[in-house]
Amino acid sequence: MAVDFREFGSYRIGVNLPMDKMPVWEKVARAARWGAPVIEINDQVERIGNKALDVIRDLAQVNELKYTMHIPPAVEQSGELAVPDKRQNKFAREVFAQALKAAGRVGAKHITFHPTLQAGRPPEDVVYVYDKMEEKVSGARVPSGMERDEYIKMMNESRKARLNTQINRLESDLNLLKGMEDSAEVIARRGVSTDNALDLMNLTSEAFRKGSQIGIHPGDWREWSRIQKKVFTPNQRLTEHEKKVVRDYAERVNRQAKDYRVSIGNQLKEVEHFKGADLILDGEEKMKQNVAENIAAIPRDVLQDAMKSGISIGIENLPGNQLFSTPEEMTDIRNKIIGELVKKGFSRKAVQNFVGFTFDFGHAVTAKYFETGGKKYSVPGFVEALDKGAVKHVHVTDAIGVIDGHLPLGHGEVTKDDLEKVEKAVRKSGLTAVHELGAAGIPQLYHASMRFYEPGMYHIGDAPTSSFWGPTYLSAAMTDPITMQKEGGYFHESFVDLF
Repeated sequence: MAVDFREFGSYRIGVNLPMDKMPVWEKVARAARWGAPVIEINDQVERIGNKALDVIRDLAQVNELKYTMHIPPAVEQSGELAVPDKRQNKFAREVFAQALKAAGRVGAKHITFHPTLQAGRPPEDVVYVYDKMEEKVSGARVPSGMERDEYIKMMNESRKARLNTQINRLESDLNLLKGMEDSAEVIARRGVSTDNALDLMNLTSEAFRKGSQIGIHPGDWREWSRIQKKVFTPNQRLTEHEKKVVRDYAERVNRQAKDYRVSIGNQLKEVEHFKGADLILDGEEKMKQNVAENIAAIPRDVLQDAMKSGISIGIENLPGNQLFSTPEEMTDIRNKIIGELVKKGFSRKAVQNFVGFTFDFGHAVTAKYFETGGKKYSVPGFVEALDKGAVKHVHVTDAIGVIDGHLPLGHGEVTKDDLEKVEKAVRKSGLTAVHELGAAGIPQLYHASMRFYEPGMYHIGDAPTSSFWGPTYLSAAMTDPITMQKEGGYFHESFVDLF
């Protein structure tokens, strides 16, 4: 009996399909011709137009393909979900919403996304903090001998003290400006009279002193000096012109003081509501929450249609040198997303089915070399630490050390035992898997992984296909080098591309 290699194990190992030089439907057709049962579209395919999406959908139906999608892991293409940035966050929500719509149109059942594209794993003595007033995340070095939480608390108290000082200064400025207006208004109302020399002296001196504090000076210093000298000299009278100079100056001070008062009053309103609140927060927790809030802010009808269509979204574990590369971080993000969507009125059961994980073998390999929270996970141990039913999709690639090289299986640290243990851990998920090598461009790398995973599919009788002439190891005969002749084989009647 022929073995249907398209359904071997729990994996349906397909290819990740980067969109670059040719139309997306042509790449899908090529990947389908050389036997990939699952195709992950890794680009802003939602922007290519509905006609192209319909062609992709028809290709899937004709070739019995499954699609998944990957929101491109590049800020310029996808924005940013975690690091607070209003423009980048808005862009990320728009890209995500369009991807959900496109997935529904082409029949893709899963969308993989990176929770951050900017936040790296900080050194051990550095902590991410979020300044609530500035709406900004930054790194801060923790002093030797101080705990992370203790340092954040200290920074928070310091920020509160600075805020109180700022509020006190603004309130003092408002009082000063009020005094300027009062003095200027008295002069404008009374005019300038020498009947009360002391009154005139006080008013002109006060207007000059307070006006100078906000940068308002008389137009002619020499003339103003003469006026001041007259005011302070008994029996000296101001001319009508000099009286006008004093009134004009007082009016200028008054106008400027009113403008400043409006400006300072607005500044005070901006900061007063922060008084008493925590201003410095744990930056990593803020970024996790920001991912959740951004996804929950996607239009309700788009989320609802995706859930009804059975589409899931997958938080991908990132390489060890980035944040959100551990099971604990991924689980925290998932729980926060679920919580925000439940707040939005979706049922918890629907949301739990909708929000899952994409597990990346290569990323998990690199995470072993970064100790976070005192834990280091093996590749199977990583998956076992996740909610098993939530792993919806797998990126089957290999890696060595800290470098996420996207290598073929068998060329790095991933063993067959790792593959079998991960497969066992997620067997009930009904997941799909793709080999994330850009294999549409380099099919030989995909073939190398498949030979490692299931060498039997590359044999004709007892002879390995590599012993036959042809452009690739898939060649079955000298006379027909591009058609797989092994009936029932994984690549039966599949075209093999060289480029």
